[in-house]
Amino acid sequence: MEDNSQEQEAQTGGEQKASEPTETPKVVEASETVETVEATAEATTSIQEPEPVPVTEEAPPLAQETQPLESEEVKESKDNPEISQEESSELRSVVESTEPTEEKLVQKTMTSEEKESIIAELKSSQEEGKSIDVLVTAKARGGLRVDFKKVSLFLPISHFSLTKLKDDSELDQTIGTTLSVNVHDIKIEPTHSSVIVTRKKILANQIWSKFELGQKVEGTVTSIPSFGVFLDIGGIEGLVHVSRLSKSRVENTSDFCKKGDKLEVKIISLDKENNKIGLSRKELEPSPWIGASDLYPAGSVQKAKIKRFLDFGTFVELKAGVEGLLHNSEISWTKRISHPSQKLKIAQMIDVKIISIDESKGTASLSIKRVGENPWKDMAARFTLNSVYFAEVMEISSKGLIFALNEDVDAFMPRSKLRSISKDGKMPYAVGDKVEIMVSEVDAERESMIVSPKVDKAVAEKFAEEKKQVVKFKKSKDDDSFSLGDLLNKSSLESLAQIKN
Repeated sequence: MEDNSQEQEAQTGGEQKASEPTETPKVVEASETVETVEATAEATTSIQEPEPVPVTEEAPPLAQETQPLESEEVKESKDNPEISQEESSELRSVVESTEPTEEKLVQKTMTSEEKESIIAELKSSQEEGKSIDVLVTAKARGGLRVDFKKVSLFLPISHFSLTKLKDDSELDQTIGTTLSVNVHDIKIEPTHSSVIVTRKKILANQIWSKFELGQKVEGTVTSIPSFGVFLDIGGIEGLVHVSRLSKSRVENTSDFCKKGDKLEVKIISLDKENNKIGLSRKELEPSPWIGASDLYPAGSVQKAKIKRFLDFGTFVELKAGVEGLLHNSEISWTKRISHPSQKLKIAQMIDVKIISIDESKGTASLSIKRVGENPWKDMAARFTLNSVYFAEVMEISSKGLIFALNEDVDAFMPRSKLRSISKDGKMPYAVGDKVEIMVSEVDAERESMIVSPKVDKAVAEKFAEEKKQVVKFKKSKDDDSFSLGDLLNKSSLESLAQIKN
């Protein structure tokens, strides 16, 4: 029986072996057997004795905490003009990230009391304006992730530097380093929170500490308004007023320089409280007036260019940076000039005579009329006393009228000369009227001609009589008061006198 069962087992086994592929028997070394046993023992041990997982007081996982924390930053960034769209996008990407990290595991172990303490410290730093030290943990799109006592904060690119970064290399270099920052904005609410930090104030203070009055610095032109040029000097802007751009007058600031130009300037004022720096470029230029008295000696006649008008005269350029004043009274011998535009045009080239020049003050007095001869020595012979002319009223002022006798000569009529023809003090003439006038006085020394209205004798006498009657009538109107004595006759007055006695 045993033989039959063994035969059956042999046949069954043979059938099974025939259906399976034949394998070459493997020889197991003794050392391999020991290692296998040890590995199996270790695996068994790790399964039977798992490491304990730390349990915190806060039930919600960090991924749930992170989303409201970052979502508020996104919300805040939309209302914050100092947070760029790119930085806002980075905050949004942080919200979408739920991958567990070592940082999140550390925050999981933080108790509510610890978090509240850190938040309180952040609030205190913001209120007092104190800086805090943070560890840069990673670069993110739009800024850097930084840690303050295990709490993750955000440092936007716009708050990383005072100047725009050319690339991200400077951000890369800060990873793993410690930075001093100020708390820029912090919002703590029951369901979500956000904290943004900045380096701007700290960097600005570092730059201000390097500035001194009189210091020479180089700046980059950032903007060019009509009143001057703004320069970036290490992250802080200073103003070069148009009057301090050059010792030569600058008519148009946009013609003087362009954005991106480098200018060397001198610091002339520092106002840290109002964040203002006054700069000057002309302080570094040599004076164009040096040697001007030799080039333009007094009494010489020079070519000059009309630059700009003022009510009392015009400034004339002798050369770049050297300008002189041509007063209205020095434009013409015989014409009364109230504004230089009456005789001159901007950019017009003229001949001028140098009256005086002062290198130290940078001033010069010029004249057009003195280039020619003074005609007043012959004026009395040309315009004799009581001679009559038709003249046009050119100007009326509180002092009188100016008449043009011809294209070259003007005369003045004081208001006192109008009494014989003026009614009730009203001006009898208007600008543009052409009337007969009579020469009353010619003063060559004062370069003045006085005229008066020419009035027919009969007309003047009639006007004088009418004026006399008017005055008499006014006087009678002023004396129309009366007394009780004026109403009583002589007998009545005597009777009153007796009663009184």
